[in-house]
Amino acid sequence: MVAAFAAYFWFQEKEEEIAVGIFAKETFYADPHSQAHQWVQEHLAENAIQAALVNKISKVPSAIWFGEWNENIASDIESILKNAESQYAMPILVSYNMVNRDCGGYSAGGAENAEAYKQWIDGFSSGLKNHKAVVVLEPDALSDLDCLSEEAKQERLELLRYAVNKMQQRN
Repeated sequence: MVAAFAAYFWFQEKEEEIAVGIFAKETFYADPHSQAHQWVQEHLAENAIQAALVNKISKVPSAIWFGEWNENIASDIESILKNAESQYAMPILVSYNMVNRDCGGYSAGGAENAEAYKQWIDGFSSGLKNHKAVVVLEPDALSDLDCLSEEAKQERLELLRYAVNKMQQRN
């Protein structure tokens, strides 16, 4: 039993050491326009206790996802960055617009073709300018390679390279 507790505390210490990485001193952004925050505003009068609980959730920083639903990606990114900077916080942004996203599964969608994706990534990168942000680039693009033809795999890898290069060039 003692060994189990010792192991537990050792892992706790290691997790804390790992968490003290490059973002240890950062305050992450909690979007005041998130769905959770909007829900609180709409339901506060109906159920104050439930609204108070959801309000706590709405104040927890989380990633903000961007995809084909963003009509002006550069402007949308800039808006989030300005809001985050006004709170002295760093946003976590997810680009989610890869061609043939999720191979037609539950999250199907994305850019219609490679050229459209490149234009979208150009806008995403342009919106970042020199601001600080954590960017999660196409979170399932690599794990979904198996569902693609060889030609489509190569295209996806080229698009990911393009996106990474664009993000690096933005400074």
